[in-house]
Amino acid sequence: MSVVDADAGTGPAGRTGPAGAPAVPRRHAPRRRALRVVGERVAIRVEPRVAVVAALAALAALAACVVLVTYGNYPLSAWGALETVVGRGVVEDEFIINDVRVPRAILAVLVGACLGLSGSVFQTLSRNPLGSPDIIGFTHGCATGALVAILLFDVGTRGIGVASVVGGFVAAAIVVALSTGGGLGDYRLVLVGIGVASLLQAVNAYLITRAELSRAQFAASWLAGQLNGRGWEWVGPVAVAAVVLLVPLVLLAPYLRILELGDDTAAALGVRLGPIRVALVAVGVGFTAIATAAAGPVAFVAM
Repeated sequence: MSVVDADAGTGPAGRTGPAGAPAVPRRHAPRRRALRVVGERVAIRVEPRVAVVAALAALAALAACVVLVTYGNYPLSAWGALETVVGRGVVEDEFIINDVRVPRAILAVLVGACLGLSGSVFQTLSRNPLGSPDIIGFTHGCATGALVAILLFDVGTRGIGVASVVGGFVAAAIVVALSTGGGLGDYRLVLVGIGVASLLQAVNAYLITRAELSRAQFAASWLAGQLNGRGWEWVGPVAVAAVVLLVPLVLLAPYLRILELGDDTAAALGVRLGPIRVALVAVGVGFTAIATAAAGPVAFVAM
């Protein structure tokens, strides 16, 4: 593996001015490096600023997990929690740390990552900072599917998760179908999504008011969004689903940069707008659905 300057070989560091004029230096040009792997046949572009921001965000998430694991009605020191994780703690600490707090912390990171990735996809597609899944109705669609499963069919935890995923994709299909006239990169996606979200909120409220008291209370607590009662049985499925969805997202990520340039430019560069957008919407809704199924309809995280 070797590291090369991605900007090397592109000419001098500045633009050449008129005859006899000095060269004009380029300003604000981002420095990029390429990691060449697999026998120099594959190159991965790395932007130092993005790498630094990602590393700092990972450290912040790790620090938040440490605070979550050690803080509570049963306080523990960071060193004591570490000893418990590696199997050197007392029995009481092992139950609190390994069975209660650690799975919730890991699940919180996974849910936040899924919502962040989903928000990035939809904000890029719509070219609008309001294009997060909770604003444009996809999260509310997941909540509607889960409420139907809870209030009408009284299914278990897995059934709620499946219904949440189905509800998210149905809401996405409705929003996309109503907004394709102007293209998903148009403001219509956000406006139609806000309208669908308001309609789904009304449906959710109606379902709760017509349900039995015990089921309505459970549904209301689920709608609040929480990680209470979540254990290792949730971490595995959410992690697997996130990794599975991450593969197509990595493959589609280059198209997101091109779509930011506009539909005409992307089409001129050979991008098949329809299939690429449908694939990106499917991946984004998938991330939203698994996050909502695990923690409920958490708002604003995707922004």
